[in-house]
Amino acid sequence: MFVKGKSGNPGGRPKGEAELRKLAQEHTVTCIMRLVELAQKADRDSTSLGACEALLDRAYGRPSQSVAIDLNATVDVENKVTILEEARKRLRDRGLL
Repeated sequence: MFVKGKSGNPGGRPKGEAELRKLAQEHTVTCIMRLVELAQKADRDSTSLGACEALLDRAYGRPSQSVAIDLNATVDVENKVTILEEARKRLRDRGLL
């Protein structure tokens, strides 16, 4: 849990992350060309499908996912009380309640 006014990541991003990203970006064209080649000429359908998915993900982003929540689901009362008490405790600990 975080203390109010204190960073959860005081060190910030790891130092080598920007350099690694830049190095990877230098190979973007080569990687995209290889994915296109695999999508078109792979011997296995699974390889071709994986390459197609990777290309589409990079071009349009990954598809959004929906989550269904059943608000009428039954939960025993004792369990609900325990969950609510824990939630209140966490909110109090964070100074939000």
